[in-house]
Amino acid sequence: MGLANLDDWTARRRAIALRYLGCIDNGRVSIPGAPAHSEYVWHLLPVLVEPESRLGFLAHLKANGISAAEHYPAALFEQPVMGVPYEMPAVCSNARRLCQSEVSLPIQPYLTDDECVRVIEACNGWSG
Repeated sequence: MGLANLDDWTARRRAIALRYLGCIDNGRVSIPGAPAHSEYVWHLLPVLVEPESRLGFLAHLKANGISAAEHYPAALFEQPVMGVPYEMPAVCSNARRLCQSEVSLPIQPYLTDDECVRVIEACNGWSG
């Protein structure tokens, strides 16, 4: 284990991400993708759903044996470390909406191809 595996892990994550990007086809699930001209590592693979549907999507994935997560439950200015509830200008509404919409799909380098197919099928099979 360790950094000796980093290149292989990164290559596997990128292969999984490409598969998700090419095969997840559900109008209710969007994948933001990597920034243009980047060499993205895909340590997370966030997808976005409507905020009011996120819990249902997470439940659907769980019912299909998919371990997904919400990595950004609150925007930075809403974190407890900020102390007193902090009001940000309306320009931060995008940050709040992103946090309310984000679900991270599994993208660990040890996922098998069959497990990736299960993730894709679960995403494509969700009716919202």
